[in-house]
Amino acid sequence: MALSKTFSLIVFMIVFNLIKSCYCNDTFVPTKEWQTIKEGQEIPPGLHVRINLQTGLKEAKILDETDEKQSSSAIMKSSTADGETNENSKLNKLDEIKDSIKNIPGTEFNLSESDIDKIKNKYKSYEKIKKELNEANMNIKTDAEIINDLFENYQKILHQTPTDANENELLEIFNDFEYFAHQIDNSLYFIDNGGLEKIVFPNIINQTNFQLRISALKLLGALAQNNPKAKVAIFEKNAGVILINLLSHTKQSKEISTAIYSLSSFLRNFPFAQKEILSNARFEILLDLLAKSDIDISNKIRVIIFLSDLFVEYNDAIRSEKDAMKLKQYKDSDTENKLSKFNYCEIVNDFVTNNRKEIVKTIENAEKLISSLENSKMCLDIWSECPMLRHTLLVIKNHLNSEIEENIDNQYLNEIHNRFDLFVKEIYIDTNELKLVQKDEL
Repeated sequence: MALSKTFSLIVFMIVFNLIKSCYCNDTFVPTKEWQTIKEGQEIPPGLHVRINLQTGLKEAKILDETDEKQSSSAIMKSSTADGETNENSKLNKLDEIKDSIKNIPGTEFNLSESDIDKIKNKYKSYEKIKKELNEANMNIKTDAEIINDLFENYQKILHQTPTDANENELLEIFNDFEYFAHQIDNSLYFIDNGGLEKIVFPNIINQTNFQLRISALKLLGALAQNNPKAKVAIFEKNAGVILINLLSHTKQSKEISTAIYSLSSFLRNFPFAQKEILSNARFEILLDLLAKSDIDISNKIRVIIFLSDLFVEYNDAIRSEKDAMKLKQYKDSDTENKLSKFNYCEIVNDFVTNNRKEIVKTIENAEKLISSLENSKMCLDIWSECPMLRHTLLVIKNHLNSEIEENIDNQYLNEIHNRFDLFVKEIYIDTNELKLVQKDEL
């Protein structure tokens, strides 16, 4: 009895599962209209399948010619509702890949001998590259070694008969020396090896060739620039006196400008040398340059800049120098009293008023002039009493204003014009107002 019940139950379950399987595996029958795909329902391949965005259900229909020409982001081809990859599509892709592989170039090249030679000639061989690197390593020299070679070449050329070629070689040697002299260690090495006695001063004092004399002056300036130890060595060779004596008799514009550069490089920030070299007589030689008719305006302005810079340096040191010895040296140089004693303010006043037409010919001259005037603060009281100077400064300012009208966007011109404008106000408004206040207080 029990066995009979068990057998009946098994039969019932088998029949039930068969019925359920048949129901669930119901095949989708496509038409040309969109139909909803039931869950778990199989669909034949080659249909259009989409998701209805309004209902969220999957739909399918038979692919027709119109659908083949159109595409939509909401329509997708699929072989199954579960997105299984179509085997035919796989085979097609595989064939495409095989065809692509066939088109990849091989490793064999059919080049002619001439083509190969062209390629070889286009690039250096390994042996040639290695040789050049070895040669380069063998030719690397220190700055000191190069300076020694320049000394040797200089001496060799001196013992040859002078020619234009020799002169050009010497000029190149001077250029090389000047290049190395801008480094402090190289400058000292040059001096320690007798460069001043053998090369610089013989060419400044005795050289008849103008270009070589100029080159020697430039080299001296490079050696002294921002190099305290070099300045001391140059001072010991009496360089300052040599340079001022040169300025007292030369009429060559280039020689004057280069000598001023060398003297300025040597004396700036060297108060002891300023005191010893700029004696009363030598100070007067520099100021006399401003009155000489055979010296051009640019060089006269360079002299004013040099002297006004010495005053600024002196004034700054008196106010803020903390080193007692250096402060004493600046006080002993007595720069401000020397400028006053030799009528620096009056001489500059005469220079500006007598040369206003020349000054405005170049904007560079105007810029340098206003810089030196701004630095000459000790002259403001004297200049405030000079109406002719005021007229001259206004003429220069108006000339700059007319230049600005033609070049309205030129910031350089605007800046220089504004500096002249402020300077005129400082002298003739601020200074005179201060005098009135002081007078009232008395």
